[in-house]
Amino acid sequence: MSEEEIDKDNRGWTAGQLRNNTLEAKERIKTFRKKLINEGSYFYGAPVIKENYELKYGEKISLWFVNNTLKEYGMVKSLQPYQFRKSQKYFNKNF
Repeated sequence: MSEEEIDKDNRGWTAGQLRNNTLEAKERIKTFRKKLINEGSYFYGAPVIKENYELKYGEKISLWFVNNTLKEYGMVKSLQPYQFRKSQKYFNKNF
């Protein structure tokens, strides 16, 4: 084998590309979230979006992918530092 053949790497996908899911799937997740919020649904978290996606399109999608997509689009509310500390105190009580 020559040095050129060794340096060539044809094993995977191109950098920056999604491996299993498409950009279309990301857009679908985004629209599902907006639709659920606009309907006034009480449940609009990642598990609900995942179930709706799989029922409508018949494609399996991971919960991790849904969570990351929602974070990427800024559609997830994270705990404020103060709230996080309060919850830590609650869960770490010595009973």
